[in-house]
Amino acid sequence: MGKTTVTVAIPVYNHASVVGRAIESVLAQRVQPTELLVIDDGSTDNLCEVVGGYHSSLIRYERRDHGGLVRSRNHAIRNAAGEYLAFLDADDALSPEYLAEVLATIAQGKPDMIYTGFSLSDDKGQVLRRSRQGISDAGKAFDLLLTYGNFISVSTVTVLRHAVQKLGGFYEGLLVNCGCEDWEMWTRLTSAGSISFIPKILVDKRYNPRGPYKRESENYRKDMKEVVDRALALRKDRTPHIRARAHANLYYLWARVETEDRHYLKAGRFLLQGTIRHPQLPLWLISRPRMRKSLTARGNKSDGRPTIAILQQVLPTYRMPLFQYLSSFLPYTFELYCGVPISGSGIRSSDPPANSVVHNVKNILLPWGWLFQRGVLRKGISSRYDIVIAEFSAGILSNPLVQIFRTLRGRKFIWWGSGYDPSAGRRDPIARMKRAAVGILARNADAIIAYSEHGREYYQRLGVSRERIFVALNSIDTKPLREERQRLLMNQDEVERLRNQLGFLTGPVVLFVGRLVKGKRVDVLLQSMQILKLGGTDAHLVIVGDGPEREALETLSSSLDTRATFVGGVYDKKQLARYFTLASLFVLPGLGGLALREALCFGLPIICAQADGTELELVENGVTGVLLSDPTPECLAAAMKEVLDDEKMRKQMGMESLRRDSEVGGIEEMAGAFAAAIEYAMGKG
Repeated sequence: MGKTTVTVAIPVYNHASVVGRAIESVLAQRVQPTELLVIDDGSTDNLCEVVGGYHSSLIRYERRDHGGLVRSRNHAIRNAAGEYLAFLDADDALSPEYLAEVLATIAQGKPDMIYTGFSLSDDKGQVLRRSRQGISDAGKAFDLLLTYGNFISVSTVTVLRHAVQKLGGFYEGLLVNCGCEDWEMWTRLTSAGSISFIPKILVDKRYNPRGPYKRESENYRKDMKEVVDRALALRKDRTPHIRARAHANLYYLWARVETEDRHYLKAGRFLLQGTIRHPQLPLWLISRPRMRKSLTARGNKSDGRPTIAILQQVLPTYRMPLFQYLSSFLPYTFELYCGVPISGSGIRSSDPPANSVVHNVKNILLPWGWLFQRGVLRKGISSRYDIVIAEFSAGILSNPLVQIFRTLRGRKFIWWGSGYDPSAGRRDPIARMKRAAVGILARNADAIIAYSEHGREYYQRLGVSRERIFVALNSIDTKPLREERQRLLMNQDEVERLRNQLGFLTGPVVLFVGRLVKGKRVDVLLQSMQILKLGGTDAHLVIVGDGPEREALETLSSSLDTRATFVGGVYDKKQLARYFTLASLFVLPGLGGLALREALCFGLPIICAQADGTELELVENGVTGVLLSDPTPECLAAAMKEVLDDEKMRKQMGMESLRRDSEVGGIEEMAGAFAAAIEYAMGKG
């Protein structure tokens, strides 16, 4: 069997200003299409010039007289080179994994139509909503297209070209050029062919209710009625209930169109007319949420994938590569539940992975630093999903409740935590009660994912059997950092410009990267810098990060008169790479882990405290750096002075850091540990 060929078709009319987004998303596909067919529907702007600026052999540009979107799509159906044809509107964009996912689905059975979930964004890129509505049963999809409405977005669709040619292409007899033609096509495809739904958000649609084609509401209503009438004529076997509900649903859809146009009296009149002709319409409208639920991936088990919910306090930027990898390459459907960072926390929330579903919950800060996520129980996490994975933090009080409810209902639950006990060594009643509660929660989980081997040992001491603990070394996506390091080594001028901007004309640079919170012990680092200065070591400290302690630390730095520069949070990896390349030494006197991995990537010697155990996996004492059991200002200053004053030692440790970086697993290994924990939990029966 030969390789499946796919053409991506972009019909364009006067969209030169935005079509680049669509073109670039196709050229960025992990699996390239056979061709990208751009059909110019008689545009009067500079579209030809814009398309010509992309020097890619994949692009085929064809101009035709203005005939409308429907005829442009039919032109693509007749002239595309691929066996399959993907439709993409000019202002939409595909996820880099779109074609890879589509081809993987085709390989399983060659359906006539494949479609996916999508996100809807405004012109500033802000996500307005996400939709994973879909079903792989053609018969049920046909009925829902009539009784619910068009839930399939054309930019998510790839069709077998021969199948749509056999149906005659898109129907050109509708009154509105850009309105219901796709809905009409889906009714014919679901009536006569096979379909497959990919329950991932793989397309980002730009919200544009009108676009370049005018939509007249009266003709639009007529087109909607013609779509329903044509569909019911195709399937005369549909029950009277389906037929009545399909016609009643038209009144709701007409009312929705008028509501979008802010014609609220008209909308109310249509609902009243619909109720008079179909007295059951109000009851059917009440049932629409249930119909919507039947279309979501949670209710659609046709793809056979287990559904996994991951509970996160927030969606931080540094976790994005992991969630992207989990969603793209593991045979599970992942949904994320997260809140907005607490003001002043120094955490930057990230946009969600394009092919994941993210549910927002509200983080409520309680006394003594505890936190409760309002919404996680109400949203059904305690009973829904095959498995729930939650942060094992004693400070998030809602997570234990989710575990308790799921355990009572016989549902699977996995903890994910560092295995760090901040109350270790304390014997007061509160600390003992806390450790006892953590032990009960750990022993009753189906599996535990630990940050390190040190974390595994901690959970074993709590009474969890070793086979139930899986080590996912806390990691980041190191590939772009390595690439940027190589580029900066060839362009040292960029690093020198940064040195000049910071005012460091001479002397080594000590770097700290992380949130400015008490657990990082940056105050100890500032005191150490003062000791170094008094001892004659001319070093500069650069602090990259933000958080609730920043103001106090800046005040302390000023009072100590240290050579310290606070640059704030840096979230752009290329900009962050310049600070790592500038540095001679990386220091982390408190809790951390991910920044240590970044320091290894840049070949820096590391001085850090023994904290949550992650550092024991990354830093080899005396080889890649120095591990301090109790980093007092004096001990830390002595260790820093020894490394900074001995250039030969510093270079040797830097080489060893690069070696260690090549040995330590990355995102793939971390995701593999997640997969192993999930498989173990699911296999427990």
